[in-house]
Amino acid sequence: MSDIPFQNVSSAVFDQPSRVKPGGRGWTAARAFWVAAIASVLISFAGVFDHALWTPDEPRDAEVGREMSVSGDYVVPMLAEKPFLEKPPLAWWVMSGLYKLFGVSDGVARMSSALAGLLTLLLVFDLVRRIADPFASLMATLATGCLSGFYYEYHRVIVDPWLSLFVMLGYWAYVLAMFPPREGDSIRSPQSAIRSPSPCPWAILIMYLAGGLSFLAKGPVGPGLIAGPIIVSIIWNRQWNFFRSWMHVPAVLVFLALCALWPWLLYRSGGSGLLNGFLVDSLLARFFPPATGHAKTGHQEAIWYYFANFPASIMPWLLAVPAICHWFWRERLPETWNRSALVFLAWIFPIGLLMLSAAGTKRGLYLLPLVAPFGAVAGAWLASVVRNERPHAVDRVTVSILLVLCVLVALAALLGAIGLEMGRFYLTPEGAQMANRIPQVNLILFSFIGAFFLWLSFFGSHLLRRGRTRVAALIVWMAFGLTLTGMPLVYRSLDPFKNLHRLTADLVKMDAFSPDLITWKPDEVTRGAIPFDTGRYLKGFDDEGQIERYVQEHPESKLLMLERDVPSLPDSVGDRLRMVRHWVFSAHRVYALYDFGAPRSVHEE
Repeated sequence: MSDIPFQNVSSAVFDQPSRVKPGGRGWTAARAFWVAAIASVLISFAGVFDHALWTPDEPRDAEVGREMSVSGDYVVPMLAEKPFLEKPPLAWWVMSGLYKLFGVSDGVARMSSALAGLLTLLLVFDLVRRIADPFASLMATLATGCLSGFYYEYHRVIVDPWLSLFVMLGYWAYVLAMFPPREGDSIRSPQSAIRSPSPCPWAILIMYLAGGLSFLAKGPVGPGLIAGPIIVSIIWNRQWNFFRSWMHVPAVLVFLALCALWPWLLYRSGGSGLLNGFLVDSLLARFFPPATGHAKTGHQEAIWYYFANFPASIMPWLLAVPAICHWFWRERLPETWNRSALVFLAWIFPIGLLMLSAAGTKRGLYLLPLVAPFGAVAGAWLASVVRNERPHAVDRVTVSILLVLCVLVALAALLGAIGLEMGRFYLTPEGAQMANRIPQVNLILFSFIGAFFLWLSFFGSHLLRRGRTRVAALIVWMAFGLTLTGMPLVYRSLDPFKNLHRLTADLVKMDAFSPDLITWKPDEVTRGAIPFDTGRYLKGFDDEGQIERYVQEHPESKLLMLERDVPSLPDSVGDRLRMVRHWVFSAHRVYALYDFGAPRSVHEE
């Protein structure tokens, strides 16, 4: 049983003071928190409202939330009026609530992910504050917010940001449970944490609660990603005292109740059919080949897929990985920091990478739960460089490389904007047409951003030549500023090429839904984008016999489909097609509208 009195447990968890005094840099805990909070709000919500839903995921997930809000059915997620059981509905519950508060729009749909991003950054701040110091927690928040994988995925309408939030909450709770501060005890060694008689019971409860909520966000991958690094930590450090808390029994019951909640509601709503749709067609199919008669999952990749793709998720701090490894290996952390907790956070990314590689389905966004712990460690390393008056040669070289990267990014923004504006006259007609879709004001802003951060880079090089370690903090602020100002402009510049609103607006203007608008083998983007924008549902067909009979009985109907699927139409239908209009978004996404009557003129967008 725990030696901590019951009434003092909550204060031990939630009121733990920073273990390091502010030092000579003036970063008190309160000041660091307010700066980090403002920065987290800015980076989480910047660019959320200024571009449309983008393929392949956003139209689908935004529409599932909209249909849930309209129907009031919070048990069975629906896409184009058909059950969509790939993931549990927690993220869509949040999205549906936001729709009811602020109305249905692209930006409101994206607010769900932005809110999860804000909470994740605040968790990173609080965790690093507890195991390091206020300045390190600020650096960790900024470093995490400007990670390429973090910014990109937390600004999309997907469910993974909520999964990542609860996975991070699980790590936060484990660190508080197993690596607490001890009065008068050095916390540089893991043994200082291991000697604790039992973990904080309320931190244990929060850890299991996070596991259950992560299941409700995206299924068993959430509890798995929480449990994997924790199990490795317990075994490696022989932290058997983890199991000595009385809270495990009620916490496990809470975890199991949360995991069973949605499958039980599914069974009550639609019997074994709906339940099997989630358990068999979604969960098992991600690890084992689906049985005959069950849906096949996409994104089947080789086992080494993540090892070739993970660098894109952790730039720019990927370049600091050798220095961070040396930092741990030579034990160059400040004496007052909790080394064992930081080591645990550092091992999360490689352990999670191996775990995710075992699954059959793989995508870059699945790495998102591992990004925030990596950002926390990278920020702590940067803070230690700033604190050290005589940094190691490895740190100096790494800081120089990071500064050069900032110079290159700023230079690319400046020269790219100038070159695109001046090169319009030398482009092919098709290239000039594409270039003209980028608003000129965006190019002007790109040039100003590039020039400003180029000047900051030269200032940083001056600090570097004088041996000032605060150049590491300047690099973090520059990376954060480039992300905050540059990425929304990138989204606005690319939006004309990925915006499906012109398709749906033209369909409404042409009255294409009257009398009937059908589609052939619609993908999730089509099933999501059309009803999200218009409130109208397409009648979809996947069976050749069904579409043949329908066209014979309804010759006045129209057909909207992707041109790539035209060869798969039955001949009796394909021979009657007459193109009315088509829309080009990319080489792989060209929509065409057909009728089955007399030929009409063809318009191209």
